[in-house]
Amino acid sequence: QAPDDWAAMSQVLDIAMPTTRAAAAHKPQVPAGGTRMAARSHSVGGAGVAKVSSEGFRSDDETVAKLLVRVSIGGDADAAEKTETIERGRKASERFRFAADALGGAPAIGRGAYLLGTEFAWRAAQLGDDESKVGDAMMSYWRDFGHWTSCARDLRPYCDAIRRTNARAAREFSDRFVDAAQQPTPEPEREGKEAQRHLRRVIAAHAIASQLGRCGGSWRVAPGDRDAPFGLARPSLGRGEGRGRAAVAMELYRRSKSTLAGPDPREPTPADTAALLAMQALCAEATGHAAVAARAGGDANVRDGSLTEAATSLLAAAAVAEEGVAASPNHAELRLGLTSVYALLGAATAARDAFAPLDVKNIQMDSMIHHVLPVAEGGAAPQVMFRVAQFADNLRVEARRDVPDGCVKAYENGIYTKALEYVDFHERLRASHSLAAATVARVRATLRETSCGGGVTVRDCEKDPSGGVTGPVMGALDAAAKACQSLIGTTWQNARYNEDLGTNPVWSPPHHGANALAVPDWWTVAAGADLPPGCAVAVAGAHDA
Repeated sequence: QAPDDWAAMSQVLDIAMPTTRAAAAHKPQVPAGGTRMAARSHSVGGAGVAKVSSEGFRSDDETVAKLLVRVSIGGDADAAEKTETIERGRKASERFRFAADALGGAPAIGRGAYLLGTEFAWRAAQLGDDESKVGDAMMSYWRDFGHWTSCARDLRPYCDAIRRTNARAAREFSDRFVDAAQQPTPEPEREGKEAQRHLRRVIAAHAIASQLGRCGGSWRVAPGDRDAPFGLARPSLGRGEGRGRAAVAMELYRRSKSTLAGPDPREPTPADTAALLAMQALCAEATGHAAVAARAGGDANVRDGSLTEAATSLLAAAAVAEEGVAASPNHAELRLGLTSVYALLGAATAARDAFAPLDVKNIQMDSMIHHVLPVAEGGAAPQVMFRVAQFADNLRVEARRDVPDGCVKAYENGIYTKALEYVDFHERLRASHSLAAATVARVRATLRETSCGGGVTVRDCEKDPSGGVTGPVMGALDAAAKACQSLIGTTWQNARYNEDLGTNPVWSPPHHGANALAVPDWWTVAAGADLPPGCAVAVAGAHDA
């Protein structure tokens, strides 16, 4: 999340540098009813596509320019106009920083005025300023705020934007942060709080380097793609790269864990970030090996060797995550990552056990169920699917009971905005894609259990006068028809996609096909020739809808 005051801060540069596009844009709050998938979101040339320019960073966001009645970004403004625009932006960012210092600095008024320097450098690069200044500004922000938990998160929009538009600069900036993190560590016994600040800075530097691609990247960022929409790639590292970087991250994790431990040993600490980075690097290497195996064709030696390497990397990632959650059992990212890794290894029960402590229920079933459905339908015991479906059904029942009453009471008390929120929330659940998926999954599990696990034999079917369908199976089919009746009019165009894809691990892109095939499709990645230019790995696989 951007700083609380970021909307106002960013708008200062919108005024001072009107022909530029923000990297850390302030986004409006998502409405309570969720958002529908944009018609062009999965098409080449979708909204917000960043272009690669040999001249540096550039954006083709023409909408902003049209709204401002200005020339398009990267237009034909003369050099003098660009220089004047850059100077206006520089003065604005400097004045805001001076004013913030006078008012007590970031602890008193927030960090937005200080992040504005990085935003200015990003915008100035769009106008032809030296792109290396973006790295300088990011480094300066890290030196000032590296010991803040928010540092890497604040710089993430710039890391993502740089990777999309200039892969070479991303590698250079990543190396700079890693080099800066190699400074000698103060002795914890002697330095106390200063040692903690130093370790926080080091971990933040590695996290920023990872966001720039050092740990293989993320499915959310397709580096160097000119026309492919964001998210059509997976992280990838070569043989031994992921394990080497994971070893460095785990050494940092074990060195900093005791120093950064809080009063409650169950709560996450900044040191956990290092374990998460190690897991990301190992899974990126596993993805690379899986892609090699998919391209091996008839060469069994290459295919089998690559699959073995991929499985080995995933096992190492599971060991890293287990060590992390043993110390911080409430760390959600580590748990979700461990769930994904176990699922990819075919250990559905272990994946269920890793996911269970998150205690996902009620409204979270609408936004988090996509993590557990591939496990529930991909090998876990039937009771897992029934339990997940029961939580989803409980959400529907409670909403059907409580939403109308709450809406009426809000209206009667004159809280009209709250009444509208109830209406929007009702629509969100009525057309929820995730709840519909849970219903269909429960129906399939019931039919399987009735047919295969309910004591029905072939002889029973032969003797049955109803044409080979026994009474229990017919009853299950009737129940399935009733349960799915309300889904007939729901299509992907009018469904509400409330799944929180921001919680997906960086190596686990959204899967749009059958949940039971999500894991096989991750392994059966498509060949590079079948993908848009620049994408090394497909989103899902052969069974993607």
